[in-house]
Amino acid sequence: LTIPPPKNATAIANQFTNSLRSLNSKTFPAKVPLTVDHSLFFTVGLGINPCPTCKAGNGSRVVASINNVTFVMPTTALLQAHFFNISGVFTTDFPAKPPHVFNYTGTPPTNLQTTSGTKAYRLPYNSTVQLVMQDTGIISPENHPIHLHG
Repeated sequence: LTIPPPKNATAIANQFTNSLRSLNSKTFPAKVPLTVDHSLFFTVGLGINPCPTCKAGNGSRVVASINNVTFVMPTTALLQAHFFNISGVFTTDFPAKPPHVFNYTGTPPTNLQTTSGTKAYRLPYNSTVQLVMQDTGIISPENHPIHLHG
């Protein structure tokens, strides 16, 4: 069984990130679309939200967020709600860009609280999407090896 590196192994994370290479070649060309239907800009970071039942953290807790939205796990699966037209499971108001512009890797905003919700950004089938993901240094500089499915 492989033992994963510790959570604070920045050097190992950097080594992995720096080892990634494109497969773009004459044999396997990277033919990317030249027109984009939806341009999304996601900031990935941390926030501090109130937590009256949390004993540590002075009644607050650290939360993860994308575009200042902390995901709330629904009791019904998102795809199930979509395909069976079940309302009230999620909203379609996930922001295409951060609600507040700031120096994402520099001085953090004064308010570190996020919005909590089960939000989605609805894309029409077969849309061409450009997604820029920006790490933030809200609580401290971080290294998120981010990947996508879909």
